[in-house]
Amino acid sequence: MNNDEGGNDFNKNNVVPKKKAILSQKQRSELASLTSLKSTAENTNASLGPRMASGSFGAIITALAVTPLEVVKVRQQAAISNTSNSVVVPNGA
Repeated sequence: MNNDEGGNDFNKNNVVPKKKAILSQKQRSELASLTSLKSTAENTNASLGPRMASGSFGAIITALAVTPLEVVKVRQQAAISNTSNSVVVPNGA
C-alpha cells in the first residue's frame, strides 16, 4: 500500500506510526476534570442500603414526573386516532 490509498500511512511492516496528540490548554483542563470525576465515582464505596434507597427515590420521582405526561400523550393519540378513523356515511346508504 502507498500513502494515496485510503489516507493510511503504512510503512514496510504495515504498522501505522504513532502521532503525537496535540491538545489545547482548554482540552487538557477538561480532560483532567473528567478524569478526576471518574476517579471520584469509582472510589465511592456506598453499601447496598444507600444504593437501594437512592435508586428507589429516583424511581419514585421519575414515576411521579413521567406518568402524568404519559397519560396526556396517550389521550391525545386516542383523540387523534378516533377523529382520523371516523367513516363518513352518505345519507342515501
